[in-house]
Amino acid sequence: MKNSIMATIMGTTVTLIIGLTTNSVLAVDFRWSYTNVNPSGKLTRIFRVEGSYRDPVTNNEEKWDVYGSSLYPLYVAPNQRVSGIVKPSPITQKNPNNYHLYGDDPGRNFDISLAFVSSDGGNLNFLDLAEASALRGFSGDNEFFAPGLYSDTTDIYVSVDLTKWLNNPTVIANGEQINLINGVSEQLPGFLISTSPITFNELLGFTTNDPLNGTVTKTGILDGSSVPVPWETDALPVVGSTVLFGLGVWTKRKR
Repeated sequence: MKNSIMATIMGTTVTLIIGLTTNSVLAVDFRWSYTNVNPSGKLTRIFRVEGSYRDPVTNNEEKWDVYGSSLYPLYVAPNQRVSGIVKPSPITQKNPNNYHLYGDDPGRNFDISLAFVSSDGGNLNFLDLAEASALRGFSGDNEFFAPGLYSDTTDIYVSVDLTKWLNNPTVIANGEQINLINGVSEQLPGFLISTSPITFNELLGFTTNDPLNGTVTKTGILDGSSVPVPWETDALPVVGSTVLFGLGVWTKRKR
């Protein structure tokens, strides 16, 4: 008698889905702050804070409000600090490479702009504010500092080449007066102070036709640092399959 016996092990497929969530840094923003250190006890009014992008090819400058004009002016009491984030342009999404702070003490106005100036192939241009700050180690609460200046006699325009200033910063006491000749001082490397708006030239850097000859006073402290922008991904499925192949075994027994 013949018996045919089929022994079969059925194949099984096991599918594993593992959800992975990762946190990484997508970009960095630039954070500014201003502290009123005027020893006379005056309020500082901040009229406007602007992010700015200067195109290195056309030299055209695009500006945008950091908060929106409806929230200004900001009244900063003595020893008070105000702070904010300069995000990319809401229109072009370009990151700021310069920022402007306009205010008074009150009385005369001051217009202060700050940028990291770099030489690229012989031409001067502005670096991304947040990235340049991060590369120098100024991130989060580790901020760089620069003096905020004021004149009792005239409106002033101040440009700060942060590359030069941070390479050789000096200690200036709150309320200290600084004498300027042709808009500059050895106490303020990288600073140019003028009585009219300052322009930027790719060969010369910051320039003005009306440099200030006189004195300015440190009545504020300007801070800056990069701020990481966290980016959390959604769960990313990783699919793995384990297959046990079916084994068909035919055996024949003869009896």
